[in-house]
Amino acid sequence: VVNNNQSSELPSAGQTLLSKGAWQGDVKCVRNHGGIFWCALSIAKFTETKTEEVWIAAFKDISAAIAEKNRIASLNAGLNLFAIVAITDKKGNIIYANDKFCELSGYSREELLGSNHRILKSGQHSKEFFESMWATLFAGKFWSGEICNRKKDGSFYWVDSSIFAIENEFGETNFMAIRFDITKRKNAELRLIETNKLTTLGEMA
Repeated sequence: VVNNNQSSELPSAGQTLLSKGAWQGDVKCVRNHGGIFWCALSIAKFTETKTEEVWIAAFKDISAAIAEKNRIASLNAGLNLFAIVAITDKKGNIIYANDKFCELSGYSREELLGSNHRILKSGQHSKEFFESMWATLFAGKFWSGEICNRKKDGSFYWVDSSIFAIENEFGETNFMAIRFDITKRKNAELRLIETNKLTTLGEMA
């Protein structure tokens, strides 16, 4: 039995069946005892004679898959509120950037997607720093550290980064980075270092 909340979708499904002879989609249903479940439903015309039409329907319970999809969507929504999230391919080209990434870097999503992550290079880290990071990632290991990036306007910002490998739907390896803005903390640390240096020089004078 189709849940009443989806009744508005049924005319469209019926029109598709009449015009194309087939329809498929995900449908919310109710069990005899009143419980709700999701099923993937496919309906197609099996045969037709002068006096009757025979239709065949097949369905599969996908409640677990829908629940997992919703759970992941909720987790992603929560993560995107607080974290800077990016996904790159194995060459470092950006293929996903969330709103926080765009907001902090000053680049639009259109500017970031397809660009290499070097677009954010600040020059504050050595070549060996990044070689070590990539070696760790290509070895299938988790990498974490603090990175200084450059915004579009040229100013610097610091992020606490965690990067790890993920697989896309084609089995290809990409890398997901989850970062948190630590610029205020790093600037305070740098000011303290400078103050200590000046204090030391004053004592030596």
